[in-house]
Formats: sequence, structure tokens, C-alpha cells
Amino acid sequence: MIPILIIVGMIFVAIKITMVLSDRHSWSLEYRSIAERYLGKKLAGSGVTTLTPFSRPTLTFHYRNTNATITGHSSNGFPDHRRETRFTIILPFQIVEMELTTAQLTNWRWKTDDLCKVSFADPKFGSTFKAAALCPPDALRQIDSGIQWQLEKIRRASKTRQVRMKLTNRWLEIAVPGDLRNCQSIDDFVRMGLKIYDLLAMQDTEGLNFVNEDSVTLLESVKCPICSEEIDSQTVCCIRCQTPHCHDCWTYNGECATFACSETRCTVLANSGKNETPTNG
Repeated sequence: MIPILIIVGMIFVAIKITMVLSDRHSWSLEYRSIAERYLGKKLAGSGVTTLTPFSRPTLTFHYRNTNATITGHSSNGFPDHRRETRFTIILPFQIVEMELTTAQLTNWRWKTDDLCKVSFADPKFGSTFKAAALCPPDALRQIDSGIQWQLEKIRRASKTRQVRMKLTNRWLEIAVPGDLRNCQSIDDFVRMGLKIYDLLAMQDTEGLNFVNEDSVTLLESVKCPICSEEIDSQTVCCIRCQTPHCHDCWTYNGECATFACSETRCTVLANSGKNETPTNG
């Protein structure tokens, strides 16, 4: 009787291991599909790493002048979930250190000895998210309407409607509960994370002065997201995410080039050459 139980147990373990390995292989293929978009087909395999057959895949790729990583990780702040998917990108510029999360995460621990509570001007955003920063006034300017919009999109894309973001002098980290396994959901998460990075980098760009959440003044050169050239003529700004565009590019495209923004209304930035306010649609 005992040998039979041992054989049955061994068969069960073998089946379980096979299922786990198959699951990990399928998961890695999803990550490789994303890697092809950022690294190309030749480098996609080297960009995705799995330390062991049971490890969760990790994708690391170069973006602009820095490096980004997405991987599954043990949960750090989501009490009802053992795992989380974490996007991390190294910051080659200075930011205001802060932590932000969805408001329903009641056990989220505030660093009361270092960080102070941030009170957002937008009551809807303030009721959905809570934040703490080393300098709340600077943090309010940093988390402008464009970044708020991206955070809300990440929250809506999460099945649990939860998201956590951390900004330090070294990196930007964004996490959602659970392991993202679908190629499209992984890609969407990465794109929205990169957009937040771009918006933060734009604030640091020399010649771009953010006066407040709803006012942007162009002093020198900024690249248009459509033609990728420096804007040297009339400049328009998306009224939703505040991304600058060439006037001609905006007219040609018919809407904002920011991922998933789709705003058709724009305003002219100060010192951009003309006074009219073009509005598409």
C-alpha cells in the first residue's frame, strides 16, 4: 500500500512541476513579446531573465538615457496580495522624494519622521490617492495634472483599483497588485510608467519652467512628441496633460500624441510666437 502511495505522490509532484514550468515558460514568452518592442527581436531573449525555472521573468531595457525594469515581486504595501508587478526606472535627474498610493490602502505606513502629508488641490484626485513628501509644496507642482492622469489610468487598469508609486533620488517605482501575465496588460503598464518618467523628465528639462499645475511657459527648446524635433515655431500645449507640440504637428495629428490621452483641445504656450488659441474638434 505504501509503495503505491509513494508512486502516486511522485506522479502528482511530477505533474505539478510540469504545470509550473509550463506556466513560467508561457509567462516568459509574454515578457519576450514586450522585450521585442523595446530591444528588438535579436536582443529580446537577452533582455528577459529568469534565474531558475521557477523564477518570475524580469525585463530590463534601455530607455532614452536610463534603464527600466519590470518584474514580479513579493508584495510590499498591498496587504491582500502576496505578489505585485513592479516597474522601476533609474532617474538621471533630481525630483522631490515622495510616496503615493491609493487611499483605500489603510495599512500603508507613512514615514512620519521624514515625509509630510500632501493635500491635493483636486478633491477627486485627493479622495482617490494619498501622498507624503519631503516638501509638499514642491510635490504638488511635481505631481501635475498630466502625471495625475497617468496614475488614474494605471489605477483603472488594475483589477483591484490599487497602485503605489515611490520617488527617490535614485529611481521611480510604480507597483500594482498581483502578477501581470498578459502581454497587453504588461505593455500598457510599462507604457504608462514610461509616460510618467517622461513627464517628470520634462519638468527637469532646461528651458521648461513649470509655474503651476495649469501653466507652462516655454523658454527655450523642447522636442515635439510627434516629429521628435526641437520646437522652434509656434508651440501648442495639450490642455489635459500639458504636453507641448509643434502647431503644425498638432494640426496634422488632430489630437495629443501622449499615449491614451486623445485630447483634441490645446492652448498656445507663452512666448511661442502667436496669440491665437487653436482648438481641434
